[in-house]
Amino acid sequence: MKILFSPPAALQFLAAAVTAGENEFSGIGFCKRTKDALEVYDLRVLHYGGYASTTITPEALAGVLSEPGVVQDDLRVWIH
Repeated sequence: MKILFSPPAALQFLAAAVTAGENEFSGIGFCKRTKDALEVYDLRVLHYGGYASTTITPEALAGVLSEPGVVQDDLRVWIH
């Protein structure tokens, strides 16, 4: 199975990696599953950590899930 990123999701991932530099970052993503791929359409960085770890609080995750228009069934991606 392939993992495909929409252009906005790819830019979000690249921006997170550049911002983090040599440090860790983590968050969640939303995708649609097709026959041959997971198509990632949105990413949310929830924490920029240190050199070896990140910490995501339950409140940060709950904040994303309570946003209007969020499809909780599409929450299938962990970014790190």
